[in-house]
Amino acid sequence: MNRERNKEYTKRKIIESAIELFSIQDYQKTSLEEISKKAGVTKTTFFAYFKTKEELLYDFDLEQLKVFEQRMELCVKDSQELLSKLREAIVDMAKNLHKTRIITQNLIHLGTISPVYKKLLSEIFNILPRIMYKTIQHGQEIGVITKNISPMIIGENLVKIYIGVIVQWSFLDEANKDLAEVMDDTIKNYISGIEG
Repeated sequence: MNRERNKEYTKRKIIESAIELFSIQDYQKTSLEEISKKAGVTKTTFFAYFKTKEELLYDFDLEQLKVFEQRMELCVKDSQELLSKLREAIVDMAKNLHKTRIITQNLIHLGTISPVYKKLLSEIFNILPRIMYKTIQHGQEIGVITKNISPMIIGENLVKIYIGVIVQWSFLDEANKDLAEVMDDTIKNYISGIEG
């Protein structure tokens, strides 16, 4: 049990160290040596957990997806605040994945130059609407979300909005607005249009 906990701690430390570095400097210029040093492990230890930096990022993305999925399950259990909890979960996922504009720009760039990471991102963007499906369907059953649009279409729209806000915020937002604020306002506007 202790050994498993230590392995999980080491893996977590490597991911956190990499994300810290990717948040302040260029992804491609961040070496495995830098990540390993920051995490307090050897390069060999890094390779015991991850084959590449892309795999590390994918693991980080999957962690956030699991947290999001757990939050969707809670939305269904707490029907009274379903729409605000859905909105909060989307905003929190954005905040956790996109801590700085630099990391977001790095991730977007990586998605354009790395076929491996592009494929992994594509999988995540296909999984997200399915995770939201049950919550949206439940919202329709209890009358807080319109039944005029299928749950899958609503989920897909929310993913497209999410991606659009991330790109706009990271490259075009000169006002230096907080990502959470921009995401919250945009998702709130969409949700007001699908209320039942």
